[in-house]
Formats: sequence, C-alpha cells, structure tokens
Amino acid sequence: MDEFGSKIIGVIIGAVVIFSLQALGVHKLLANIFGGISNITAEDIIKDTSESVNTNEYYYGKYPETSTRYLTLSDLKGKSVWNLMVMRNEIFARHGYIFKTPQIKQYFQQQTWYQPEYYDVDTYLTSIERANAKLIRKHEKMITSRYYGKYPEASTRYLTLSDLKGKSVWNLRIMRNEIFARHGYIFNTPKIKQYFQRQTWYQPEYYDVDTYLTSIERGNAKLIRVKKKGPGSI
Repeated sequence: MDEFGSKIIGVIIGAVVIFSLQALGVHKLLANIFGGISNITAEDIIKDTSESVNTNEYYYGKYPETSTRYLTLSDLKGKSVWNLMVMRNEIFARHGYIFKTPQIKQYFQQQTWYQPEYYDVDTYLTSIERANAKLIRKHEKMITSRYYGKYPEASTRYLTLSDLKGKSVWNLRIMRNEIFARHGYIFNTPKIKQYFQRQTWYQPEYYDVDTYLTSIERGNAKLIRVKKKGPGSI
C-alpha cells in the first residue's frame, strides 16, 4: 500500500472514532468537565481562599491577635495596666471563662460576644494563648511595680465600690492622695503632708499635678471622694 492509501485509511479510521464518541455522548462529558473548569474564575479562587484563612473571624474583642499569633513586647508597649488586663483576659473570655474580679466581670458582661460558661478553661487554651497570657501578665507586674504606695491599683486600673468597701476614712484619704503623691504633689494639709513625708518614695515637686493625671487616676480620685461624704471629706 502506498503513502496516499495509508492517509486515506487513517482519515476513515479517525472519522469512525469521532462518530463513535459522538454517538456515545462522550464529547458532552468532556465538554462538561473542561467547561466547568474554564468557568472557575480567579475571583472565585480568591474568595474561597480568603474565607478559609480568615483568622480573626472567630476571635472577638479588641485584641484578637492574642489568640492568633505569638506577641512580642512591642505589642504591649505603651498600653496601660487596664488595657493589658483586658488584653490578657480576652483570651479566657473567648473560651467562656466566668470571671470573679468585679471590674473584669463587669467589663466583659458589657461585651455582646461574651458568653460565660466555665469556671475553668485551662484545657481549651492553645499554646499561643498560654504563652501570650504569661507574657502579658509579666508585663503587667513590671508596670505595676513602678507605682509606689499601699494602693498602686488606684493608678493602674479603674476601681469599683467593692475596692473601697470596708476601708476606713483615713485609708480612703491615703488611697486617693497617693494618686497625687506619685506625681510629686506638694500637700498643704498637715496630717497628709506629714504622712507622705515619711514615705521613702515620695518626692514633693509640684503644687499642681492635674495635667499629669491619667483618665484612670481622675476617675478613681472622683470615685473615692464620692465614697467618703460628710464632715472631714477627703
């Protein structure tokens, strides 16, 4: 058989194969497979990927990163003790921890996402969360140690009436005036002046420290003053 004859036979065989595939409907099957793939757009792929890696979707609160990645000291720099407390306790709140500390309990009860369920959530914490809670707690202690006096919390977090409950008028006066003493306020009241002069950490420098007070300190000074009413008020 010459070359021309071979080509004729090849064309005939090819035509038979195509006709057979058409008869069986295979071409539709192939069209559906490849057509379906061709209909998948880049937008669909990006959307699917973004939905599967949205790390913050289930981590509520002001600081979701405490549950998603390891923090560093730079993440904590410049934050007040109160913000550090919120940051640390959000880790436990996300797992439904039931808080006992009044101001922390009150704060999270105001968060719509918080659902208190357990008194112990230790087994639910991830290694990231454990490490971050430990780091934040250590930083809290370091900052708190800078606040001298019997009641450093008056300068580090918002107080509640439960913090003042059971304290004498004198102790309330000390608690409130320590706020000003830490900023070097020069006292005029003899009894208060004498008390702080005996404190090794006290350094009287200013007759007005109002501009140095933080919002936490202002709020606490006001709360303590309201608590103590009547003659001889703070």
